[in-house]
Amino acid sequence: MAGTATKLGPGTLVLGAVATPTDFSCQLSAAKVVWDKDKEDDVLTLCDETLAGGTTYTAKLEGTVVQDLGAAASVVEWSWTNKGTAQPFTFIPNTAAGKQVTGTVQVDPLQVGGDDMGKNMTSDFSWDCVGEPVLDDAP
Repeated sequence: MAGTATKLGPGTLVLGAVATPTDFSCQLSAAKVVWDKDKEDDVLTLCDETLAGGTTYTAKLEGTVVQDLGAAASVVEWSWTNKGTAQPFTFIPNTAAGKQVTGTVQVDPLQVGGDDMGKNMTSDFSWDCVGEPVLDDAP
């Protein structure tokens, strides 16, 4: 059986409370949910058995956005207004694939400015997930 690949996009990234969510999809040029693994050392016992060390997984929502200062729904300004708060998110990496990741992230403010005169400014972000995100069918 041949493998298949899913391309990134078109999709959506919606952030904020269910009553007032904001769709930042058109400012996003990269996005992903990344897992990190923290494993304790295995323990060798006197009877020559090895006990597996505990493992903890944590996730982050990472990506790159185009800085959109002054826009009605500016992701940069939203991140400054909501810095330090836990905000729900829904990420659909590819609408046709029919899958989404939902969860909550701890918002850090995005940088403002860039390195190259005359070029579009972008901000990379890496926001910690609060609890574990869920991969499920998209509506």
